[in-house]
Amino acid sequence: MIKLTDKEKQYIDENTNGTIIIDNKKYYFKLIPSMSIGIEVAVENLAKLVDIKCAHYEVVEINGLNYYLCEDISGKDKFYTAYELGFYDYSLQNIWSEFELRYPEKYEYLKEQMIKIYIFDILLLNNDRNYGNFGFKFINSKIEDVYIFDNGDVFSDDQEALTSKPKFDSNLKNIPIELLKIVPEGFKESLDDLAYFLENNNEYYDLFINMYTILTPSIIEQELNKIDLDYQSKNDMINIYKQNYNLIGELIHKRGLK
Repeated sequence: MIKLTDKEKQYIDENTNGTIIIDNKKYYFKLIPSMSIGIEVAVENLAKLVDIKCAHYEVVEINGLNYYLCEDISGKDKFYTAYELGFYDYSLQNIWSEFELRYPEKYEYLKEQMIKIYIFDILLLNNDRNYGNFGFKFINSKIEDVYIFDNGDVFSDDQEALTSKPKFDSNLKNIPIELLKIVPEGFKESLDDLAYFLENNNEYYDLFINMYTILTPSIIEQELNKIDLDYQSKNDMINIYKQNYNLIGELIHKRGLK
């Protein structure tokens, strides 16, 4: 738990978002919308369950308002977002190709971590996995790991926003027609993208099933119950997750994958 001095609280309160040094460590801070207090903390805990590296978040209250404090991922080393490494507008396959060219010694590991993040975002319905909120830590000038951050926009059924992640060019051709008829508009492109992935990357099917089995609706509900969400927001998020989770289960069944 981070203990703030009165001076540090005043600085955060006056600036709303920015950076601050606390106990010789750099932190990013930002005001939290009242409808999503603690979501970053819940997502961080869920990421740990499936071995995805995530920035560490804490919630602090100052003068009746809530802020996130996020410890700088780089620490004493270097950290670059995907955008900073030139991966913007890249599909998932393009990023893999760049890994193979730039970092052949870490290629398989980096590829698997990106696949985990990709699956994680589809399961959690993340509508904001852009190229500025995942990146890569370097130690002694060598790439070491992949990290995610800014994960607050999850459990969304906004179709336009859900297409923002690094994706495949699937074009609604991969969901079985009988399932496509019952899929709500907001879930279609995300589910079709997953269908394409499962059909064309079967070597990672066991990884997908493992994550799907771990991140059950009851686990999501358990994590959301730990944070200070209002009742209606929490129920809406849980229901959206359950709906998406069940549709993914139907996709697995109809494809004969389970």
